[in-house]
Amino acid sequence: MRSLKPDFLRLSLANRLQLPHFVIVQRNISATGPDRPPPYAGAAIRKLSFLERGKVTDHLLRLAPEGRRLRFLHAVDDATIKSYGETMFPPGGIVLGCFREGVLRAVGELRPRNPAWGADAEVAISVESEDRHHGVGTELLRRLVEIARNRSITRIRLTCLVDNAPMQKIVRNLGGDLYWIEGEVEADIVQPRPSFSSLLQEAFADFRGLLNMIAATNGFPYPGAMVKPRDFGPTPRRENFCQSSNR
Repeated sequence: MRSLKPDFLRLSLANRLQLPHFVIVQRNISATGPDRPPPYAGAAIRKLSFLERGKVTDHLLRLAPEGRRLRFLHAVDDATIKSYGETMFPPGGIVLGCFREGVLRAVGELRPRNPAWGADAEVAISVESEDRHHGVGTELLRRLVEIARNRSITRIRLTCLVDNAPMQKIVRNLGGDLYWIEGEVEADIVQPRPSFSSLLQEAFADFRGLLNMIAATNGFPYPGAMVKPRDFGPTPRRENFCQSSNR
């Protein structure tokens, strides 16, 4: 009988457990197929804490005028952004951040419409101009959808401008419905109930995010998280990041 290679066994285990391949095998493999390259190698996504709201504010301030318009649906000044930054972590809210070279480059927000985590929640995504078109927004929204599912959020709402075609495409790829209302587009993503697989995926993502945060803070590499960035220029010397998956 022909022996099976360890990598093949690991991939088979990932398929049986319905886990994303990056949980089992530290390779350039996306959750949607082994032939697809990592969308933003060299970046790390993790949950942010209230103590990091200053990083979020700095990220929003770095957005170009067009990026601010897409994020807030109209032009905003620095004072408005600083005021908004103070409300970034409402009760029950969750904020995801995408780091590249130790700097927060993109943010995804999940805000429950009811502080007691009712059935509805709102999401918002912001990505700095030089980091767009690398799948970062897609991955942030995908993870927010999964997090909301695990908290029994059955409907996610997102509002964007009519000319924000990339965001509309992301919503469609995640199975959402779009509605055009008075110059804006409202999107609804209906959620199934949480499963053991979805809960496990979020737990693994949180664990890897913690390891990457420790590595970036203390300047030592986390084995398995060292991925040479291809999309964002030269390889950083001290920061080590964890690859992830995308559409």
